[in-house]
Order: sequence, then C-alpha cells, then structure tokens
Amino acid sequence: QNCVFTIIGKFDKMKAILCLLNLLLIILPIVKLQTQLLKFRPDSDSFTAEAGEDRRLECVYQGLYTGNLLWNGPAVGSGRTGVSGNGVTRSILTISNVHLTDAGVYVCSRHSNGVYEEVRADLVVIDDPELLDAPPEQSLISGTNAVVQCQAYLGHPPATLLWFKDGSTIDTTPGSRFSVDSDGLHIQNVGMQDRGEYRCFLERLGWGTQLNDIAVEVLPAILCINKTMHPIVEVLYNETLNIDCMLLAIAGCEQANAWWVKPDGTIVRKQTLHQEPPHSPGIYSCFAHHQNGADRYDAVLDIKVPPLPPTSKHTVRINEGQTVVLSTDLSEISNPSPTYTWQSEGGASFPMEQEGQRVYITEEGTLVIRDCSVEDSGTYRCTVQNEHGMSVQTVNLHVVSITPPSLARLAHLTLDIINDCEDTDVTELTQQIVSELWTLCSCNVSVIDDSLECNSASEGNYTAIVLSQSEDAESLVEEYYEALVEAIQGEFKSCVVSRTSFWGTLLVVAYNLQKGCNLILENHSTRI
Repeated sequence: QNCVFTIIGKFDKMKAILCLLNLLLIILPIVKLQTQLLKFRPDSDSFTAEAGEDRRLECVYQGLYTGNLLWNGPAVGSGRTGVSGNGVTRSILTISNVHLTDAGVYVCSRHSNGVYEEVRADLVVIDDPELLDAPPEQSLISGTNAVVQCQAYLGHPPATLLWFKDGSTIDTTPGSRFSVDSDGLHIQNVGMQDRGEYRCFLERLGWGTQLNDIAVEVLPAILCINKTMHPIVEVLYNETLNIDCMLLAIAGCEQANAWWVKPDGTIVRKQTLHQEPPHSPGIYSCFAHHQNGADRYDAVLDIKVPPLPPTSKHTVRINEGQTVVLSTDLSEISNPSPTYTWQSEGGASFPMEQEGQRVYITEEGTLVIRDCSVEDSGTYRCTVQNEHGMSVQTVNLHVVSITPPSLARLAHLTLDIINDCEDTDVTELTQQIVSELWTLCSCNVSVIDDSLECNSASEGNYTAIVLSQSEDAESLVEEYYEALVEAIQGEFKSCVVSRTSFWGTLLVVAYNLQKGCNLILENHSTRI
C-alpha cells in the first residue's frame, strides 16, 4: 500500500522509506536462499596433497539450523584420520601420512529438520618421480634380449620416461625392437649397432626433469655351458636327483655364475642341483651368466617308477557261465609301462588276447575268463614288471555253481511228508529242505517266521498254478506235488503260487530255483 501510494499518489517521504523496507524484506530471503550455506574452506572443489604429509580438509556451515557435520571419503576409516572443530558449524578432517590410495572424492554432509545437504571435493595426491638406479657403464651380449638399466619410480601422476641414443629419440612404438618400462630400455636381439651413448630422461609437467647418461658396450656372445649334456635326465622315483650344469673351461667363462630354475619357478643358486624325492616332472633349466654373455641348458626330468606293491587284496565272486575280468592296482604310475603275466594256482600261464581264446590277457594287463566254470575257481597270480622292478598281486576267484537241485532228493523229502505227516519232525525236515536248496542252488534260501526268502536275479514270464484250500495235510501235499510235476512237464518259466501249505511251497520253490526263474509267493498281505 505504501509503494502504491508513493507511485500513483502524492509523494510522501515516510511512505517511500516504508516501501523500500518492505521490498528489502521480500528480496533478502530470496538472495539468502541462493547462497550456499555448506562449503569447503577455502571454497574449492579440488585439493592437492603431497604423499607422506598431513592434510587438513575444512568444512563450514553458515546457516541458522543446527545439525552434525559428517565426513566420507577414501581415507575415512583407515585409522589415519581425525576430526576436530565443533562439528556443527565447522569440522576439520585431518589425514595423517597421506597415501596414494587416499586420493578421491571427499564428502562433507549434514542432515537437519528433514533437509540433507552435502558438498564434494576431489583430493589429488602428488608423489614425485625419481630415477633410482642407472649404472653409467653397461655391457650387453650380442644376439640376446637385454635391458639397458635405468630404474625409475614414475610417481603420481606418472611422469614420462624418454630414451635417447647418440642424441636421437629411440622409437619405442609397438612393433619395434625397443620397449620401455620402469626397469629400463628393453632391446630385442642385441646387435653391434646398439652400442653407443644412451640417456634416460624423466619428465613431468610442473615438476621438472631428471636424466642419466649411460655408455653401452655390445660384446660378442661366449657360450659357457657344455651342450653335450643329454636333454633328458632319468631318476628313480625314490632316489636323490643330482644334475650338474657343466661349464666349459674356456677363456671368458672363468667367472661364470650358474644356477637352476625348477618347473615350479623355484631358483637354486648352485651349479649342481641336489634334490631329495619326491620329484616333480618337467623342465629344469640351468642359467650361466658371465661378463661376456649368458647361456641356458634345459633338462627334461624323466621319473622312473617300478610297479608298486598292491594296496588291497582282491576277491571276485561270479556265477558259472559268466565272463570275469581280473585286474590289479599295480601299474597305475609305473614308468616305463610294465609287462603283465598271469598264472593260475597250478602254475599255468595265459597268452595275450587272441581270437577264439577262452582265457587271455588284454593289452591293459587284465585277465579275461569267458564262460566261467567251478573248475576256474582258485588263486590267480599277476606279475607286473618293468626295467626298474616288479611287483606281484594275487586275486582270488570264486565261481558259484548254479547246478539245479536234485529233484530226486527233494522228491524223497516230499515222500517222507506224504508217508508220515503226523510223525515227521517239522523243524528237522524244514532244515533238511532248506539245506538242500542252500547247497545246490545259486540263490540264498532261508526260513524266517514261517515265511520263505529267496533272492534271485533271473527274469521270466509268470504262469499261475491255482491250488485248492484242502484242510487234509496229506491231500494238500499230494496236490502240491502234482502241481510241481505239472510245472516240470509244462516247463513253465516261473510260477505264481497261492500259498496254503509251507511244504508244498518249498517244492515249487525248488522247481523255480532249478529253472533259474523268479518266484512270487502270495499269502494275503505277504508277498516275497
């Protein structure tokens, strides 16, 4: 109202002053909001620090609201930082002994009354480069790959390492004979043209330069290792290995240094390699360095191993008529490959594999016996031998007879039941029949709680024999016997029996075992 009155009404000095004050009250808060209240001091988004020094980063808050100032960055939590200041309007992060890993973004933040604010700045860690080791006079050997030594620490940010020869820049681009790293100038296939004055030049913008001058001489190669040594060295697996790197007694080799490098990279700084077992196969390299050159000899270690004693005993069980393969555990690591001989318990030897042979030895050293019979049962002796030794292992073979049970014997036992059912000792007769089946059959038979168990792996088609439920014991046994005869005459593969008599069931079991058939016995909830 004061401003409107001043502009369109009669000018009033007091009202004009009130107008200006009102405008200031509106404008000042807007200007205030545009001003950053949280900032680094000095106000910057980048700071530098020298490696090894202590560096302070200061963060201030110039607003009215309170809230704790928090820090985050690579060095925070390293154990080398500390925070000082009141933590509300001023916080100072001190990094002790600055490392190169401390470089990165540092964040100072606050959270108050639902408002989050932060300010970020980069910390750049500077570490000066340095030339470390550059002998002023160096010698290279013609025909070798060599390094003109000028070791340098490139610092951070890394400096540039340049090389010059006789005042001209050396071409170190990919594909040339020269390459550069922090160890020096690498030269492929050194020649006489590589002798001269070299300079390694270390430079970084804003830091300055360092340089070293190096005089390089190229010497003709002198080979000091006697190359008549055989490239393959043989050693028995349990003997000590001794390999001598034989040096030639010629001029220039008197002060040669020789050492060995094993396949795993282990260095043995001796001219003679002495190694106790166990040995590792691979290439063993001898290096000989001297003032006029370098030489190398590679030896391939061939570890000889005789057949080792067996680790277990072997017993093999098999049914007659099947094929068995007898093997040993004697030859797994033999070197060179061994020969195998097999002998039976009576001393008979067996031939190598030939067409039509029933018993023979394979190239892998296993003994194959086809169509086994009970007569093949016994102990077999395998001898495994190479030029470094021999070992023997025995294998016990047990061929199980599957001769059918004696029907005459089982019929005789059945007639005992028929002729005198009441006076027969049931337990004794049961044991006789079970014993007969156990002895003559290829499957195990046992009686458990008036039930029969028979384990047989054969397969066949089932044919049912349905029997009556006669209460007369003598008639029942006769009926089962007749059913058995019918089954034999019909040459059924197997029988399904509705079991009403244990004895009759035994007879059908006997027949099924004779025929090598499966047997299913059903008695309400029992199925075997």
